[in-house]
Amino acid sequence: MMSGLNFERLIGAAVVGGGLVDIMKLIAYYMERRVQFRSQVQRFTNLQFDFADIIKKYYIARLISYYSAYLLDHTKELKLTEFETGTWASIAKIYNTESAREIGSSAVQITGGDGLTRFYPLERIVRESKIGEIVAGTTEVQKMIIYRMTHQKRGFLDFTKRFKIHPEMGVPIITNDPSPWEGKDINKENLLKILGDDFKSNPALYMTPDDIKRHIKGSRKKIIEVLEDLEKEGLIVTLRHPRTKKLLLAKSNYEGLRKAYPKEYYRWFPEWAKEDEFMMEMTKF
Repeated sequence: MMSGLNFERLIGAAVVGGGLVDIMKLIAYYMERRVQFRSQVQRFTNLQFDFADIIKKYYIARLISYYSAYLLDHTKELKLTEFETGTWASIAKIYNTESAREIGSSAVQITGGDGLTRFYPLERIVRESKIGEIVAGTTEVQKMIIYRMTHQKRGFLDFTKRFKIHPEMGVPIITNDPSPWEGKDINKENLLKILGDDFKSNPALYMTPDDIKRHIKGSRKKIIEVLEDLEKEGLIVTLRHPRTKKLLLAKSNYEGLRKAYPKEYYRWFPEWAKEDEFMMEMTKF
């Protein structure tokens, strides 16, 4: 069933994408012959830019359609799953139908009142592209497929680097350097310090157990046990799975941050700011 839906979505994408060639030819025909302010409108830079956007979207739609068709034709040879080919079929359908709708709107804008009449096929592309966003699965369904299938692709979205504070500039940077916590004992003190370091780099973000594991290189099960103990002591806050109650994310609260490091550790200001007593007072916690 999935393979049939993938084929249907690709056909839906190709139908609206293929019609864009005639639209571009008609726009070029119109712009060469339409005169405003004693000049052909094809000489107006803003319309050239609009037309360039149309051409760009056409070629991208064409490439996506051909690539998606190639994957469907060679699924077995490439050892792809129907979900992987389905992701590309959904991408093709979304991009082509949305681009066709945008192109139709731009085409009508370029050609003015003429573009709205039935004598020009431009208004038709607006209607048909909108239908294309509904048939064979709505755009919202395609986005759901793309999101879910991409997240199920093991390792594809894994962020394997880490943040650290630059020793001289005092600002967060992304690095591949080994963590200073690597090989240390998995205990409350060390995990609080890791969470404190992360707060300094990413004050708005939580950490996953795997984030902590990348720092300390130990047992994931042990890390979760220590995090749960810290939660019971009121030193961290966690986010759990709504159904299984599995621990997903952890973050130090203010009590945990104070226990990990002195408050001055988390504060960084340029030299000129340190001279502002009011600013320094406002940043205390």
